[in-house]
Amino acid sequence: MPQSKDQPIFSSMIVSGSSGLIFPGGRPARADRMAFDGATFDRLRERHPLFDATNPDLSAFERRGGKLILFHGWSDPHISPINTIAYHEAVRRRMGARADGFERLYLMPGMYHCSGGEGPSRFDLLGAVIAWVEGGRGPDAIETRTQPAGGRGEFGLPGGMRGPRPGGAAGMSGPPPGTHRDMRPPAGMMAAPSAPVVQRSRPVYPYPYVAAYAGPGDPNVASSWTRGKASPVEVPAWAGTAFYESYAGVVR
Repeated sequence: MPQSKDQPIFSSMIVSGSSGLIFPGGRPARADRMAFDGATFDRLRERHPLFDATNPDLSAFERRGGKLILFHGWSDPHISPINTIAYHEAVRRRMGARADGFERLYLMPGMYHCSGGEGPSRFDLLGAVIAWVEGGRGPDAIETRTQPAGGRGEFGLPGGMRGPRPGGAAGMSGPPPGTHRDMRPPAGMMAAPSAPVVQRSRPVYPYPYVAAYAGPGDPNVASSWTRGKASPVEVPAWAGTAFYESYAGVVR
């Protein structure tokens, strides 16, 4: 994580490596030279259906029995969770009540990009989606737990995705194809200061519901929490709002 305003962030590395593809004509752009205005988004529209996974019309996916679980860390320093909320809401607008049968969104308090952070960030979504597909019952609360001290090897963490993959095939090591070979922080970015880890577990409920302390048990134990009230987040109108509409001309 950057420790001051003049230190770089990992996001700039991603943008610098991909901008030559996403702009028409392959014109490269540096993140620090891009103007985030209407003209920039107009340039992105030509290749938007090709590169963006934001089409809310999941009718074909639903017909084939697909199940979709979205998740995002509230403390993600690279991609705002508002993006994922915006897509979730776009799916709900497009698909209506049918979306309850195949889509869920979980927002992880205190979690960074895909993992790590101050909040508990160990959870099993694969088991949840398998149970949904094979058993026909959509998930409700997902239990999250604190990362063990010194835990590593997870996507999104500096130092993660390097070395042998646990349970991988013989001779396979490092990140999967298409990911960065070296996930260390960019030059000038310091590792986050270490702090004592409080072991805790917590249920996370499908958005927009939040966990509420039920008491009088230990607040660091998931069983002391229950489903609270709905607490939706307002998604502001912005230049990319139209990117969350159904793609025109897409063949299903």
